[in-house]
Amino acid sequence: MERYLLLTLLVLLIACSELLFAGELGVIGKTYQIEEEDLVVVMQRKIMEKQKSGELEKEMMAFKDRSEKLIRRPLGIKMNRAKEYKIKSITILYKLSEDISDASGKILYKAGTEVNPLKIKKLSKALCFFDGDDQKQVEWVNKTCAENKLNKLIMTSGDFLDLSNKYQRRFYFDQRGALVARLGIESLPAVVRQQGEMLYVEEFPIN
Repeated sequence: MERYLLLTLLVLLIACSELLFAGELGVIGKTYQIEEEDLVVVMQRKIMEKQKSGELEKEMMAFKDRSEKLIRRPLGIKMNRAKEYKIKSITILYKLSEDISDASGKILYKAGTEVNPLKIKKLSKALCFFDGDDQKQVEWVNKTCAENKLNKLIMTSGDFLDLSNKYQRRFYFDQRGALVARLGIESLPAVVRQQGEMLYVEEFPIN
């Protein structure tokens, strides 16, 4: 019985909630205006405190050190050295998400059309992937791929600044192995070239 009365009272309170909250409740005790400190002022004060304690300088030095390390040795991946020669072909197709029109508004390609980018823009150079921490791979790629200055020498790991200064040439870096993953490269060194409307990936064993 007591439980029934409690449930009935709860239903009545919910039903009358609009009336309850709309009424004038009056003032209960002394009221104070809520004041929030400006966020910019808070930040400035914290910076000043860190500056006085020397903590700010330590944080800046740590940030600089991390940045220099990332520039020298970006985030790469470690891959196995090729044990045998392999070659495979890759067909690149890109499905358009929207219509492609020319300057006059004429639709050239409709949304959903699969386009081979190699038909539009040819890959005029070879992409040479290698491990910058493996001296034999470094020597191989500089001997094999560096003859043609159009070729791109792409590191998957290693000291980027050290190799650039040592060989006095421009290297590239495949951060986190994004390119080797998309191209399906399994071992290094590897060379990617275009032939016709397809890409060919070659993996070379080296002594």
